[in-house]
Order: sequence, then C-alpha cells, then structure tokens
Amino acid sequence: MKFNEELSSGQYYSITAYDIGCVEINNKIISSTCIVSPNYADKWEVNDFQTLSAEQIMELIALKPEIILLGTGTKHMLPNEPLLKTLVNTHIGFEIMNTTAACRTYNILMNEGRNVVAGLFMIEQQA
Repeated sequence: MKFNEELSSGQYYSITAYDIGCVEINNKIISSTCIVSPNYADKWEVNDFQTLSAEQIMELIALKPEIILLGTGTKHMLPNEPLLKTLVNTHIGFEIMNTTAACRTYNILMNEGRNVVAGLFMIEQQA
C-alpha cells in the first residue's frame, strides 16, 4: 500500500481521520497496520502489538525520528521486554498509547515540525 503520491514542497503526511478498523492519511483510507511520518507512509507488516519484535521496530528506527509513537489499537498495552530494551537502547524518545491518542499526538508533533514516526495498530470494535 505504499503511498505513490508525490508530496509537494512543504506538504506532509497527516492523519486526517481514524475509526474502527482504519486510519485516514492525507484523505486516503488505510485499513491495516501502518507507519506514518511527515515524509513517509506505508503498510507495516505487523499483526499484533503483543508479538511486535525488535526487528520489526527497526522499520521505524530506520526513518531516524526524534520520537517514536506506538498506537497499540483500542487499548493501551505495555511492550514485551525485548521490544522495550530495543527502544530504550536507541536513545530515541518513544511513547506507547492507544491508537486514537497516537493519531492525535502524531498530528500535534508533526504540525510543530518535529521529526516523528508512528506505528499504528488498528482500532477494534468493542463488544
């Protein structure tokens, strides 16, 4: 699902909406786990936050952000120990929160001109 559109000078990827099962990036609906930063947006081949590995988080780290946001889906979850160690050892700021909070925080930081990257797991329907 790589975004093929070219961004104009001064234009960035922003989260324009979010709902159960999807986020909208620059008015394009994405219905799978994804990565978004001001200059990059793509599908993220990760299915479950609980099994997120250090290798998978490297896709976010490779973008060289000053802060990483992880949106864990409907509920806030804590990372597994190997993932937490990897994040701490990068010396990059990180925050882990539910996906709705991560979407709002991403837009605030992006609009402040911060080099932020978010890994977003989809919001699930509550029973």
